[in-house]
Amino acid sequence: MSLITLKAPDIDITPSQGQVRDLEDRYQRRYDRIASDIVDTAKDRTPVKTGRLRSSYRLQLTSFRDHNTGGVQILNATPYFRYVEYGTRRPRGPRMKIPMSRISRKGRFMLSSSIDDHENELRQLEDDYSRDFEQLIGVQEN
Repeated sequence: MSLITLKAPDIDITPSQGQVRDLEDRYQRRYDRIASDIVDTAKDRTPVKTGRLRSSYRLQLTSFRDHNTGGVQILNATPYFRYVEYGTRRPRGPRMKIPMSRISRKGRFMLSSSIDDHENELRQLEDDYSRDFEQLIGVQEN
């Protein structure tokens, strides 16, 4: 499960509610689009046998308005998701007469790599939001 959070700077000056709402709406749309792109990329990278793993991705969005933060959780409740995502290792203990290929698998990192692929977009979104929020309330850079 991954959580991505954006926060507005803590500042005492309050701009009009309409201006803040417009700014939040604009960035919420960008944020939602990036989160959807991450899920789409992860789905494309997810191996398919039955389709259950691929179809189990869910987005849980938090509005900028609710908590002055925008967040997203990308969930996959399939019981074997973590084994496919991160792989498995040989168990500790006495040697077993089972081939390693049956008990050890490399991870696919379909969600992790999808988040990494969109990292620059997320950083840019955070920088743009902070800059625009500071401009909205009239903070000057030194």
